[in-house]
Amino acid sequence: MADMKPVQVLAERHGGLSLEVKERLKRQRAARKAIRKALAEGPRTVAQVADATGLPRDEVLWYLMALKKYREVVEAEEQDDCYAYALAGNEVS
Repeated sequence: MADMKPVQVLAERHGGLSLEVKERLKRQRAARKAIRKALAEGPRTVAQVADATGLPRDEVLWYLMALKKYREVVEAEEQDDCYAYALAGNEVS
């Protein structure tokens, strides 16, 4: 148990994660990966990321704001009165 993360210790003490939680975490990881992949091609707006990933726009915005909070994504130039987002370090000036 010494090398386990605190969340792993808690999960073990309480019987582990439910299948539902595991599936939700899996979907979230896949969504973040798809968004990063879309942004790897260059700055994109929320609508463009949604089109590239097939995710709903509100979900894309939520993930982008979370990624921005943790400095993985930054605001890039404006496109058609909308902000474009880019992976941190890949901004276009």
